[in-house]
Amino acid sequence: MSINADIDVDDSLPSGSGRAHRPYELLAFPFPPEQFLVHAFRGSEAMSSPYVFDISVSSALTPELDIEQLLLGQRAVFMIRASRVPRAIHGVIRAVRSEGLRSQGSRAQHRLRLVPAFELLRHNRRSRIFQDMSVPEVVDKALPGLSLRWSLTKAYPKRQYITQYEESDRAFVERLLAGAGIFYYFAQPTIGAVLEQETVVFGDCPESHVPIDDDPTLRYLDRPGLAVERFETVSAFNPTRSVRPTRAEFREYDPDRPELPYSARAQGTESEPSAPRRPQPPFEEYEHHGRFHFPDWADAVAEPRRILARARRRAHVAKGKSLSTGLAPGHHFTLERHPLAGVNREYVVTQVRHRGSAAHDDHYRNTFECVPADVIYPPDRVRRQAVQAALTATVVGPPGEEIHVDEQGRIKVHFHWDREGGGEDSSCWIRTMQAWGGASWGAQFIPRVGMEVVIAFDGGDPDKPIVLGCVYNATHPMPFSVPGDKARSGIRTRTVHDSTGFNELSFRDVQNAEQVYLHAQHDYDEVVRHDHTAVVHHDERSRVDRDRTEEVGRDTRKTVGRNAKTTVAGDCLTAVEGSRFDSIGRDHHERVAGGRYTRIEQGASIEVGGPAELHCAAAVTTRIDGHNMTIVGRAEKRGSNTFHVEGTSTFSASGTLELVSEQEIVFRVGKSSIRLGKDRIDFVSAAVGTQGGGAGLEASKDGLKLSSDGAAQLVSKSLVIKTEDASMAMAKEVKLDGRRILLNAPSKATDRHKEPEPPTRIELVDQDGNPLGGERYLITLDDGTERSGVLGKDGTIELELLNGGSIRFPDLPNVRA
Repeated sequence: MSINADIDVDDSLPSGSGRAHRPYELLAFPFPPEQFLVHAFRGSEAMSSPYVFDISVSSALTPELDIEQLLLGQRAVFMIRASRVPRAIHGVIRAVRSEGLRSQGSRAQHRLRLVPAFELLRHNRRSRIFQDMSVPEVVDKALPGLSLRWSLTKAYPKRQYITQYEESDRAFVERLLAGAGIFYYFAQPTIGAVLEQETVVFGDCPESHVPIDDDPTLRYLDRPGLAVERFETVSAFNPTRSVRPTRAEFREYDPDRPELPYSARAQGTESEPSAPRRPQPPFEEYEHHGRFHFPDWADAVAEPRRILARARRRAHVAKGKSLSTGLAPGHHFTLERHPLAGVNREYVVTQVRHRGSAAHDDHYRNTFECVPADVIYPPDRVRRQAVQAALTATVVGPPGEEIHVDEQGRIKVHFHWDREGGGEDSSCWIRTMQAWGGASWGAQFIPRVGMEVVIAFDGGDPDKPIVLGCVYNATHPMPFSVPGDKARSGIRTRTVHDSTGFNELSFRDVQNAEQVYLHAQHDYDEVVRHDHTAVVHHDERSRVDRDRTEEVGRDTRKTVGRNAKTTVAGDCLTAVEGSRFDSIGRDHHERVAGGRYTRIEQGASIEVGGPAELHCAAAVTTRIDGHNMTIVGRAEKRGSNTFHVEGTSTFSASGTLELVSEQEIVFRVGKSSIRLGKDRIDFVSAAVGTQGGGAGLEASKDGLKLSSDGAAQLVSKSLVIKTEDASMAMAKEVKLDGRRILLNAPSKATDRHKEPEPPTRIELVDQDGNPLGGERYLITLDDGTERSGVLGKDGTIELELLNGGSIRFPDLPNVRA
């Protein structure tokens, strides 16, 4: 550090060699009190700024000592004894410059720079984060080892997030204090005090100021006279008024209340002049983008007052000259005897420039600036250097929690430069930038714990970080391997607490192998509020490993350009609550490997445009609970109906069985037939017989035989019986003709007819003896012929069977004969 202060130094020693006669004195460890003689000095002090004293000294020539090395960084005290009340300035020697020899080469001359310990913190540069601390608490933590005193009248809220980013401790503290409207100055202990260290005093109101060490009343004398008076006088005092803003407004944006402006105003007035003047237009100081990452609405009213105080602090400034060594920033005094009565009032010192020489009679003087004592004198707002760069950090959260987020989607991170953090509270909640952000709609991708994210700063303010996105690193590689799969783009998520599960939407952009890939680890839900159109110009395949449910609120239309095939490994159920229409342009082939059951609750109609054929490999049963009608042909187009059975055919009815024909009905078996005409019935057969109730009639080429167990009667108007050689005619009389007429009455007839075989009776009952009526039966005779039919209501039937055989019931498999 170079010292460039302009100090007039006389080569002669100060008058008197004893310490009591020295106007200035420097004491520095580890040297004895008489080590250094002060020849001249210059000093500068100001509110909210470290003081600087450049002091020219000489010491006895001691080649064996490295004075520069021994002095550098040591605490020292510089005493000014030029006034009635001496003043001590404590500090640290920040720089030492050798300036050769003086006094005929017997003494070494040095120039020293004395500063407070606080000023050396400009060399302590670091980055760190403070959370949930007020400004005074942060300052206390940032300035350990210094003597601090707080003289505040306001309460300062805790701020959730404060960042010291690449700043020195001094610059960081001064920025915080300026933003909060807190000024500081230095209080020096009196000579001989126990505490020999300067104290940093922090204040926020006029009551924070203290009176000067000397008499707090200074008199104005433009020509100081007696020596006893001149140290307590002001030789020049020039007040200045300036036009300053009288109004301030502050505005900020609060994400918690985005539609409600975070703003407030403050109003001030110019001092009224004694004479009327033309009013000046109001000027306004408008600031926005405040220092809070999380705006405190209670602080919204105080912020414009701080802005206005900074803008108006130099609206009324006075500059003066004095010989009083007690003038120091933050100290107030009362001016008296000024010819302008309005000037005589109380002031607080804001800046002092000291100058002194031990060789001149007028060895000390100063110039100073002051403002009225009721003026709050906050420091200028320190415009921190904007961080115009993006940083990366790692997302953090509690142990075992993979996604650590609040209700606004904000996350916490640990910056790589942060040496004190590392856990879940390494930062405040930080907003995450998304592609879209609507009112409960938009994009949502929350960075997860362990991800590396890119951080920018709102307005370049490190106290307002915002997450721009994520980047990959060695522990978090890309989801698609590169460069092998470099043509694939997309999104792949990961199941929470499961390193194998994921969802994915990706796009492959390889020529002739383009692909859109969608993977759902568990459920895939799709909601379309209106139309859904899908066009596939080639093949489509769909696979469902378990169940599939499809619900259509209205119509379904499906068009297949060529063939269609549906394979169902289990059962297939189709339920149509309305009508069903199937249209087949060509043939319809249907195959059922097992049985088929069709139930039609109401009517059924089948219309076949061409020939129809029904083939059944086993028995066919048609059960009709109502009437059955079969119509063949039309009146204008006659048809025919042929019923052919390779085996036995049975027609049965529990009531009347009626065969009706408009022309004739013919029953034909072999060469035998029965023909029923409109007015004639013909029986044609080699032999014709009738039986019933113990009587019978047989006619064949061998003869005609009528038999009866009882009486036989032939009743007619006339009766003629003829043979080849005889006849009998019966009318009103009986006439017998023949060669011989024999009448014989033996005791026993010898030419009886053969008794007919009784019918076969079939009866079907259950295990309790109850009849089972209406069941189908099938009889297979010994000669291979079959007869079938239906049992009566009483479960019985009687049949004329010429041969033996077996019987079974198709609908009742477990029947015991």
